[in-house]
Amino acid sequence: MAINAQRVIVGGVAAGVVVGAIDFVVNGIVIAEQNEAAFNALNPDLAGNLEGASFMVFIVVVNLLWGILSAWTYASMRPRYGKGSKTAFFAAVQV
Repeated sequence: MAINAQRVIVGGVAAGVVVGAIDFVVNGIVIAEQNEAAFNALNPDLAGNLEGASFMVFIVVVNLLWGILSAWTYASMRPRYGKGSKTAFFAAVQV
């Protein structure tokens, strides 16, 4: 059975958006102060470099690629392991 590339991309983009939202909440709000303190302890210029627009674009692209890779892994494992949460768990662990 062939993998439906359009569904993989749509599902991957959706997963990337969800991961990006969770990433923003956790790293941008919940542990933002601890991240900034750790970056300043490591290198005072590092925290400033991670606030630019180019870094934000990089993070968005990485989240989208991660989502597409996860969806493709699930789609490739589905014929062998069947559909469902168990297969999705194995695909997530593999990615």
